[in-house]
Amino acid sequence: MSQSRVSKRVTILTPLIIAALVSLSSWLGLLSFLDGRAYDRLLGLRADPVEEQEILLVDVDDKAIDYAGTWPIRRDVVADAVILMAEMGMSYLVFDIEYVDHSPTAVDETLLETDLPERSAALLTETRDNLISFLQAVQNGTVTPGEIEFYLPDVEEEFSATNQELVNLYGDLARNNDDYLGRSARIFDTAYFTVNLAPGVQLDVDPELIRFYQSEIALTDVRGDVATIPDAASIMPTIDPIIRRSAGAGFPNVIVDPDGVRRRVHLMQSHNGSIYGQLAFTPLLHRLGNPAIEVTRNEILLHGENDTIAIPRAEDGTMLINWPHADYLGSFRHLSFGMLLEHNFLLQRMLRNVQIRDDWGYLDEYRGEPGLARQSLDLSQMRRDAIFGGNRDLLFRYSEDLDRFLAEVAGYLSPEREARFMAALEEGRASGQISESDAAFIANDYPVWVRAVRTQAEDIARIRAELREEVTGAFAVIGHAATGTTDIGVNPFSEQYVNIGTHAAVANTILTGDFLDDRPWYVAAAVSVVVSIVLALMIRSLGPVLSGLVDLGWGAAGIGASYLLMARAGVFVSPVNLVISNVLIYVVFTVIKFRAAEAEKGFIKDAFSHYLSEDVISEVLDDPSKLSLGGQKKFCTAMFTDVKGFSTISEQLSPEDLVLLLNRYLSQMSDIVLDERGTIDKYEGDAIIAFFGAPIDLSDHAARACRSAVAMKKVELELNKEFLAEEMTPGPLLTRIGINSGDMVVGNMGTDRKMNYTMMGNTVNLAARLEGVNKQYGTWILISEATKELVGSHFLTRSLDRVRVVGINTPVRLFELVDNTSDATSEAKELVRTFEEGIAGYESRDFIQAHKLFSECLKIDKNDGPAQKFLANTEEFLENEPAEDWDAVVNLTSK
Repeated sequence: MSQSRVSKRVTILTPLIIAALVSLSSWLGLLSFLDGRAYDRLLGLRADPVEEQEILLVDVDDKAIDYAGTWPIRRDVVADAVILMAEMGMSYLVFDIEYVDHSPTAVDETLLETDLPERSAALLTETRDNLISFLQAVQNGTVTPGEIEFYLPDVEEEFSATNQELVNLYGDLARNNDDYLGRSARIFDTAYFTVNLAPGVQLDVDPELIRFYQSEIALTDVRGDVATIPDAASIMPTIDPIIRRSAGAGFPNVIVDPDGVRRRVHLMQSHNGSIYGQLAFTPLLHRLGNPAIEVTRNEILLHGENDTIAIPRAEDGTMLINWPHADYLGSFRHLSFGMLLEHNFLLQRMLRNVQIRDDWGYLDEYRGEPGLARQSLDLSQMRRDAIFGGNRDLLFRYSEDLDRFLAEVAGYLSPEREARFMAALEEGRASGQISESDAAFIANDYPVWVRAVRTQAEDIARIRAELREEVTGAFAVIGHAATGTTDIGVNPFSEQYVNIGTHAAVANTILTGDFLDDRPWYVAAAVSVVVSIVLALMIRSLGPVLSGLVDLGWGAAGIGASYLLMARAGVFVSPVNLVISNVLIYVVFTVIKFRAAEAEKGFIKDAFSHYLSEDVISEVLDDPSKLSLGGQKKFCTAMFTDVKGFSTISEQLSPEDLVLLLNRYLSQMSDIVLDERGTIDKYEGDAIIAFFGAPIDLSDHAARACRSAVAMKKVELELNKEFLAEEMTPGPLLTRIGINSGDMVVGNMGTDRKMNYTMMGNTVNLAARLEGVNKQYGTWILISEATKELVGSHFLTRSLDRVRVVGINTPVRLFELVDNTSDATSEAKELVRTFEEGIAGYESRDFIQAHKLFSECLKIDKNDGPAQKFLANTEEFLENEPAEDWDAVVNLTSK
């Protein structure tokens, strides 16, 4: 088997084996850690997602615990905060707090501290007054002794009624906080709680409660490929008194990837045939108008009345969370649950303070009806009626009345009124209407009381204003975020992200429609296989440094492509397979090429020492992959040179003088080619055949060839001065040059014993033809249209005919290469400009104008060959107009 066939087989098999092994590792999950890290980095480079302002995180924080005084916070305290959020106009409240067990019965502290004393005192006072009135009637004879027996049943009935009212009133003190939290959920109307779903064994749960969940909580309008929805073996629901008054429930379960990072979530899970939504997903369905849900293997489609939301499903069926790039406190809006408790605490204190000083005369100057103390009691009763009656409208009326009450209290207890009261107190003391001891006590008590109540009223009003601004219309998630909470996880951007933020991120991903998706492992594997083969083909003939750069380039391109997919389309294709495969391919190929390098260097040095420059040979030795022995197709530039009339000159010289002349001439001309990193193909007498762009790739091979040609003509002038001065030649050596660029075959041709590094092909043939065509136009350097396009404006050229040369049918435009543009004289540039105008007129059949312009060219240079030729052509066409189908293409019949 030949060496080349072995190389090709290794080139294909090596990347296939490497890519297959890496892909197998990916399929087995051995690369999951790296895939996860790549995902996190690319997600971090993606634009930070827009945060929906309606999303609000209600943090049960350290401030909340301080106000609550207990941990966990009692459910009646939570319920009062829920009622306040409803009062402030919050739209949705999602509990990331589990209520799966019943709480003990508690005392209604609000009733105990406010309503109970007032209402029980009123009942007893009324009964006392009625009894005294009855006894006074007996005493003054209005009721005779004989009539007493007639009134006794009424007295007994009144005492029984009073007793029953007191029993009912004190019975309310023992409040079921689970029931109370449920009532708060009912009046909130859109409060959602948890239903934990897990793969473990089912714990003991009331079957009736499970049936309620299946009929009232589970999602109903779900169709499609529901078999792809994961199933949970156990369910742990929120308890009955709460869940039956809620708007629904969802599971808070979040998936933790093998590396401990939370990146994804299932939006639905099933249990015993019933499908439940994720904790944030369930209320979002209500928020979106309860769209029909269609499940496919790749998407979850929410079909609304006006549009459809398509939620991509990742490879494992989850939804990838588009996390904010900040930490927990830096992402989304936050509200301290402690602020709600502070409001309720201050309100209770203020109402109590108003009531306990009503009998002290502190509120006597208030002229409204009813009085402030009575208003405070009425407000408390209105709130209770709203809660226990489930009357949301009544709650809002209570809220409006409370706002007015706060303004009334703050306005009434003004600093001016405080000053007037203290002045009146001093007058009463001075006049003796108030004792010294009472005056002293009131003088100390009243300022403290009035300032406390006024400050409380103002603080409550301020908090309510802030709450309205924060919570009105909010989609809120509430959960534990205090310092001691353990409900903390890792996401792609934070190692300490409080988990209630996960549900906010889920909601935000769906509301913004800024979804993420991934592609299965085999997509990355397929890309890795293809790229690995391409990479192997590219570096098989490159040196270690260039191979490394190419390898880095492909790796960077793979990462860049992954980034663009993630940034523009939100699609993740892991670049890990590709990068690892690329590194392994580079290492393996470097080892293989190193072992073959020494053997190749000797062969290459021997083969190329005669027709390559030393620096080119060094490059080939440093990187033998630059050379494809046996011939390869390359895009290069060919050059042919020949000395005009050299046969006549050689006949006049002796053999020794002829060899001396040729050696000096060819040495100078060859050095120019080699200095431009060209390759000498061969010498044919006085002619030089060379090419640029092989074996070393040269991106500017055409420019190098043109620079060589211009330099040859300039060196030729100096050589001819020397030759003529030394009488080495009877006449000057004048070189004609032809240059063409295009595809050609280059390589070692011949046998193992005798070979030549040469070129062949139509491109080469045309270059040879152009050298000879110079004599027909009176030019010295002709280049093809292909070469002209490559060198652009760096060289001064002028257009000649479009011609068909011998052996080549396709017409090509010929150009005379005049000089380097930077070196050209103004006279040469003017000559070219005038000539170009003449050619344009000539080819458009405006022979009169062309004749004029070619004549002007001869005024600039009377010996200009192309101007002489085209002037003669125009004179002929002016006498004998060409045929109608004349296309200005010239068929050159000689070589």
